[in-house]
Amino acid sequence: MSSNTSKRKGNNSTFQQVLNRTFYNVRKSGNYCGGGRLTDIHDPKMMINGIQEHITFPLVPSQVKLIIEKCSLAPFGRQDKTMLDISVRHTWQLDPSSFLITNSEWNIHTLNNLKSKIVSDLGLHNDWIKNDLIDLQLYKLLLYEKDSFFKIHRDSEKVDGMFGTLVIILPSYYKGGEFVIKHNNQEQKFDYSSTKYKYDYYYLVFYADCEHEILPITDGYRLSLVYNIVVNKEKSHLCAKIPSPPLNEKYVQNVCQALIKWSKTMNSPTKLIIPLKHKYTKANMSPNLLKSKDHTIASLLKHSIAELNKNDSNQKYLLYCGMLYYKIPKNEEAYNSNDPLERTIGDTDVENLKPLYEINDNYFQKICEIFHMPRTSVISVDETDFINKEPEWKSLEPFKIVEEETGNEGTIEKYWYRMGILLLIPYNWKWCLLNDDFILDGFYKMCQTVKNDENQIKLKQACIELVNYILYRMNRRRYEYLENFDSRELLNSLLLLYNLKLDDNQSVLNALISTIKNHSFTQGLFWYE
Repeated sequence: MSSNTSKRKGNNSTFQQVLNRTFYNVRKSGNYCGGGRLTDIHDPKMMINGIQEHITFPLVPSQVKLIIEKCSLAPFGRQDKTMLDISVRHTWQLDPSSFLITNSEWNIHTLNNLKSKIVSDLGLHNDWIKNDLIDLQLYKLLLYEKDSFFKIHRDSEKVDGMFGTLVIILPSYYKGGEFVIKHNNQEQKFDYSSTKYKYDYYYLVFYADCEHEILPITDGYRLSLVYNIVVNKEKSHLCAKIPSPPLNEKYVQNVCQALIKWSKTMNSPTKLIIPLKHKYTKANMSPNLLKSKDHTIASLLKHSIAELNKNDSNQKYLLYCGMLYYKIPKNEEAYNSNDPLERTIGDTDVENLKPLYEINDNYFQKICEIFHMPRTSVISVDETDFINKEPEWKSLEPFKIVEEETGNEGTIEKYWYRMGILLLIPYNWKWCLLNDDFILDGFYKMCQTVKNDENQIKLKQACIELVNYILYRMNRRRYEYLENFDSRELLNSLLLLYNLKLDDNQSVLNALISTIKNHSFTQGLFWYE
């Protein structure tokens, strides 16, 4: 393909396609797991309650039998339920209260060295080590014997701030038991049973939301320590100070050009939803806990938005991270509909928004307070708001009926995995952050205030912005909150603005024309009593 052809293709691309290609290139080399042999390691000198001697390594069969006697079969979780089914998981487990690591060097030396490997393998910034942000919380001792396995599952996030799992494989003879870890259509397999250093220590680390499977042990025994990787609670505030990863300047330019194209595109969406590749829980959805390339893309957008606004004060955007919820429709007919808009309207929401990039606009905050237009905790979305139509959107099901296995016990609802998203909003569409129930009444009061004080030019501009948002919602069939609205009052408010003969009357005229043409508006006129 010639360079001219490539340029023409780029010029004809939608802003969503430009962003998609850029994000794809960013994600091509994402870190989500790692592992390897551990050298210069100290014997943990493990004691198990009821066994009179230290567990020796490599593990010997006589001690294996004693360990199994003290263990229980390991369960697995399915949302808030704890299940025991050896056709899904066949493993022996001990809680930390049932054993003790007596060698202080294990925690001081071995675990501290492993923190550096975690940072490297998961693609974290070195400041995670410098600021001592990682805690390793001992979770289980697991024993796999012949025919032990665990079918594909995700590790549940057991505590606030948990983002990964560390497995330390203790020296023993075994065959099989490969770890298969999957993420974003990628797969890595780890097999430490057949190396020439088979009696050494090994480790495995991965983000907790990654799907993984432990294949059957075909011979021998494997003993492993499992740790939750958690953000140090006392130092979590330092996460916000970690520098962004180095950004490719070409990617920044691509994002800026795409956002400029968005601002010039007629009938473009009022917001953009970018699904994240990792899964997140309500408890741990935070700008500081975005994982791997999700964090890189968020940083790329933040930097690009700041650069764009620095060069053009009219180019302003808001950026949030949050959770996507698909609610069960009110009737089965809507759920089975082939029309994606009919199937999703009113059922798909963005919640748990956390700011990544906001604009300190005291005037907007002031008018929201004066005219009683509070922020919403739920933003309704439809298919047109998404950056693409990839399977992660098409296959989204009502969360309450989705069931998948998680490691060990069931968890409470705030630790269930959901689709995480980035939400990008042009600043003139900031009204979508407000509660729909108060918008119309607030708009009418704003118009009356302008009528009583014609010097309120800024407020008139805000009125024009807001009515354009209201009309957009009506045109997108997102006007449930307008079911009983007074069409004449809306028309009178617009005529009031137009008759003031202030600046930018063309915008008011355009809004008037759009209102009169709007189906919902004319329907309201006919039904007005």
